[in-house]
This record gives sequence, structure tokens and C-alpha cells, in this order.
Amino acid sequence: MATYYVSLSGNDSNPGTIGSPFLTFTKARSVIVAGDTVFVRAGTYSERIVLNNAPNPSGTSWSSPITYSAYNSEVVTIRNIGLSTTTGVNRYMIFKDFIIDGQYSEVETVYMSSGTSHIRVQNCEVKRATWQGFLMHKNSGGNCEILDCNIHLNGTPEITSGGHNGSHRHGIYCQSSNNLFDGNEFYNNTGFGITIFASGTTPSTGGPSNNIIRNNLIHHNHWWNGAVSPETFGSSGIGMDCGSNNRCYNNVIYSDFSGIAVKWGSPIDNKIYNNTIFNMTTDDAIDIGAGASRTVVKNNIVYGTHATIQNDNSSTVSSNNLVGVNPQFVNSGAANFRLQSSSPAINNGVVLSETSPDYDGVTRPQGTAYDMGAFEFVGGVAPDTTPPTGSVTFPPSSSTVSGTINITCLATDNIGIANVQFYLDGSPLGGPVT
Repeated sequence: MATYYVSLSGNDSNPGTIGSPFLTFTKARSVIVAGDTVFVRAGTYSERIVLNNAPNPSGTSWSSPITYSAYNSEVVTIRNIGLSTTTGVNRYMIFKDFIIDGQYSEVETVYMSSGTSHIRVQNCEVKRATWQGFLMHKNSGGNCEILDCNIHLNGTPEITSGGHNGSHRHGIYCQSSNNLFDGNEFYNNTGFGITIFASGTTPSTGGPSNNIIRNNLIHHNHWWNGAVSPETFGSSGIGMDCGSNNRCYNNVIYSDFSGIAVKWGSPIDNKIYNNTIFNMTTDDAIDIGAGASRTVVKNNIVYGTHATIQNDNSSTVSSNNLVGVNPQFVNSGAANFRLQSSSPAINNGVVLSETSPDYDGVTRPQGTAYDMGAFEFVGGVAPDTTPPTGSVTFPPSSSTVSGTINITCLATDNIGIANVQFYLDGSPLGGPVT
């Protein structure tokens, strides 16, 4: 397992060490094999890190991948990641710690298509794509992971005679199956934060299935940059269409156009668990279409404007959701949607093994049962709001005493007494008595 370095001050005649780095990604690709890592030094690179429509050096497993990474927290901006080939494979590749800026690319900032599978993009900022932040094409093999990324400002709206034509421009547009989207933040994308959709497909014809969307923060999507008023395309924070067994859980969605939609392409057996959805701007928090069969909706918190679950299919199973009832968030104004100890969401969920741990990594349950929403309450005993009472029982209150005497008292509290402290004229007499 070798390590190579690329730097804007390098030279392709160098050996690729940290002291004598390569200049180009092309040179690095010519020498790396499975298990190798390419560290990229600070700067903005106009060259593509990998080539589209061509095979790139690939890993053989997650234990022996090809890894491209910014070096030691240095700020590295790259043009895009394009993975598509009909002459080989692009697989088991990891891209870490980059800024991937779409202003330097053509359409998609990260593109995955033919010959591509098992790609991991981790801790990257993905922004300013003309169309999608990520396009995971239905011709790709899926099995990819998008982890802990900041995905924003993707999708430039076209202005036509009818207004905007930006409804198919999203943070992530996923048309493939068996992918994981975990720990990302999506905001200010023109369409969906993330949508699972492949036009012309259904679950029986290869629609995108078995995807997991969990622990993501999604807000302020369906943006239009103030150009003209938006048309209503029905974009949501999360869309799950065309496939089966897609799951979204432990997500926080707030101040978005709408929350979670399962509607198009006859989706089947999709799951919506333990999400927190607050203040949708235009449409329902959860929208289950007439063609969506056997959707399961459990343990969600829906509150604020458009605090509704719209269900148009009789096969939907919905239970243990807190809808339109104040969940007593810690501070919704500061986007802190954790629960106060008196929240009605605490201990009122059902057991759903997928949702433990919660958004914060806390194991469920912390109390007698699962809580609703993305956050499991951690705090133990509820606050003591009843003050204790105490009275001196000897000597009697009307008596006059002198010298050394014994004092006794009666102290009560609804939870319990830890100790009693006696005072004389505002000064303590000795220490607390336990």
C-alpha cells in the first residue's frame, strides 16, 4: 500500500513523495494500484481528479480501495468527479475532505454512471453544480456511500417564458440502488435535498431500491436565488419514488418546501421512521401518494406550519407519530430539535431497530420505550418542580431557650431529602445534617 502526493508546485518527473510531489492527477493515476492513497496538497485544481468515459485505477474491496484525500486538513478545491466507463470499471474508490465546486464543471459536480459502483464520498463540500450536486445514474451499479458531506447551492434555475425550469436539479439525484446517505447536510438546492427517482421505472422494472437515508440535516431547499417567484414543482427535503424498501430515518427537516414524499412510479414497502419535521413552507410534512403501496410511517414528529401527514393510499401503515402537538423542542429557533424532559414524544414510540442509535449516536431506548423523532431524550429524572417543606419540631416555636440544646425538625419532599441545614439569623449552624 503506497502513498503518493500531488501539488500545484510539483513536477511529474518527481517520485510523488511529500517532498517531491507529482504535479498532475494524470501522473498519479498512472502509478497507483489497489490499496494506494493519493494525498492532494492545498490549492484549486482545474484538472479532473478522475476521468469520465475512461477506466480509472480501482480498488478491489473496502479493505483495499483507491483513496484520494486532501492532505492534513489543507483546503483543496477540485473541479468535479466524473465516473463512467463502458470499457472497464470504477469501483472501491474513496474521495475525502475536498471542496468540489461545480463552477469548474459542466453539469454535475459528482457523476456516477456506467461501470461505476462502490464509491465513497466523505466529508466533502459539494456545491454550485449547474444541475445536480450528485447524479447517480440508473446505469451505475449503486452500492455507494455519501457520508458527512455539505451539499448546497446546487442547480441553477433556468428562466423560461413559464418561469423556472429547475425542478430536476437537486442536491442528490439518485437513480440507483443499495446506496447509503448518512450524516450529510442539504440546503439551498433548487429542487429536492435528495431524491430517489428514475424516470420510466417501477419496482418491478429496476427502480431504485434498498437505499438508506439517515441522520441527515435538510433545510431551505427549493431555492430560487430571488430571480423570479418559484413555480410549484412539488420538491421536498426527501423524495422516495419508483423503487421498493427505501428507508429514511433519524433525519431532521426544517424550513423546507415540504418534508418527505413517496408518490411516483408505484413505490412499494418504503419506510419513514423517527424523523423530525418542522415548519414546511408550502406543502405537507409527509406526503404518501395514491400509487405508493405499503408505506410504513412511524415514530415521526411533525410540527409547525403544514404539520400534516397526507395519505392517499389505504395500504399505508401509520402509528406513533406526533402530529401538530407541541413536542417541546429545546430551541426550534436555533434549530435545536432535541427534546425537553416534559416532551410528549418521550417514551411514546415503538421499537424500530433501524433507528438505534439516534441522530446523535445515542442508543435507543433511554427510557421505558423509544422516543419519537430523530433525537432520543437523554436526561434521566424529570426536573424537580415541587419545593421541599421543613419545620422545627423542637424546641417549640413559642419557647425561650439558652445554653446547648438539641434541635429536631420535620422535612418532606415529593422526591426525597438529601440533607437539612439549620440557620441562626441567616448564618449556618454547623454543616448539613444528612
